[in-house]
Amino acid sequence: MNYTKKLKQNIFLSFKISLLGLFVIFPIVLGLFCFILTSYTQNFHVIVPNELYRSAQPTGQFIETIWEKHGIKSILNLRGENNEPWYREEEMTIRNLGIQLINFPISASKELNNEEIKKLIAILSKAPKPLLIHCKAGADRTGLASALYLYSISHYPKYKASGQLSIFYGHIPLFGARSMDITFEKYTKEFSNDLSIENAKHFLKLA
Repeated sequence: MNYTKKLKQNIFLSFKISLLGLFVIFPIVLGLFCFILTSYTQNFHVIVPNELYRSAQPTGQFIETIWEKHGIKSILNLRGENNEPWYREEEMTIRNLGIQLINFPISASKELNNEEIKKLIAILSKAPKPLLIHCKAGADRTGLASALYLYSISHYPKYKASGQLSIFYGHIPLFGARSMDITFEKYTKEFSNDLSIENAKHFLKLA
């Protein structure tokens, strides 16, 4: 009897240690994954060939590379204007290449309201193509904008469009970043009929 009790205690202890190890290791692995995405690949992905691309904050050299390869005509910066070196580098490179820069700052930890959703979809629709969307890491804000584009403009099914908000791009729907998932869910449930590009151009003021 004592042996059985001790065995159960050992199993439970091993389980707790394994669980604790998982909680310690998972953030490290995730952090490494995100570091590789942003540092070595710029988290760059083709969403719709010759039309839509996404990335983390691009360097000037990277902008030149994708401009030469994909003919980027506009860049949507979801971080907004800034006096930091990263923004000055981006702005100068874009100006030299003749690319249109669109600044639309949103927060990765705050849900978008109806007016912000409306404005973002209008920007996505009217921006010269091919379009590159980026934020800092290219995971959360960029994921939301990409999902909205696929769902409302390219008319992808919801399950495919929502795939832009996934761990594959470095997005983890926890804590503040979940605001992006909530915003997309709210849009698809409550406003898709009103904000449809084809059915409500007057609402988006695109006509």
